[in-house]
Amino acid sequence: YPARRLVLQSFYAGDLATARDRLPGVGLAVLSLKFSNVGALNGAKTLGARWVSPEWPIAKAYVKAVHRARKKVVPFTLDSKTAWRQAKRIGVDAVITDDPLAARRELRRKRRRAS
Repeated sequence: YPARRLVLQSFYAGDLATARDRLPGVGLAVLSLKFSNVGALNGAKTLGARWVSPEWPIAKAYVKAVHRARKKVVPFTLDSKTAWRQAKRIGVDAVITDDPLAARRELRRKRRRAS
């Protein structure tokens, strides 16, 4: 399988650096818990990672900061309609979920306007 089609994610920058060195072209995602979401963005910049995967919930300002750094935001773990709707509203690029079929259905829905 071509390395460019793989995305490796980890909470540990050292593991991602090793993966980058051993598998040139592999995609990298920096995972982070709530207390270290800002650090994850800095780590992604340092490693050249394309994705930042912060623990949910996150703020729209965080999404904007990640996008300004030319990275993609893929938070984890979103498993409710409320979370999926909020993620869509704040502009995340993808989600990590335990229920991908339900998430896909919800994220494809068009928002109804109140009359």
